[in-house]
Amino acid sequence: FTPPSPPGFDGTVRVAGQAFEHGIFMHPAPPGLPSPTLTFKLNKEFSQFTARVAFNDSAPTFGPATKFLVYLDGVKAWESPP
Repeated sequence: FTPPSPPGFDGTVRVAGQAFEHGIFMHPAPPGLPSPTLTFKLNKEFSQFTARVAFNDSAPTFGPATKFLVYLDGVKAWESPP
């Protein structure tokens, strides 16, 4: 499920005012809707996968806490703090 982009989002991912050319835009889904997901397939070509995750500057500052979860082959490997 991919929720609609917020009003005024121009497609540029900015964190703390800095544009991230290869950034991933993510924002929380409204309560009651499925969580948005993003899947990467490593195809056994890499022994390590590193990602820095942050909300775009346009993400609202109010609302319930959000967590990021990482699953490897269907098994939860990491959970961010709220």
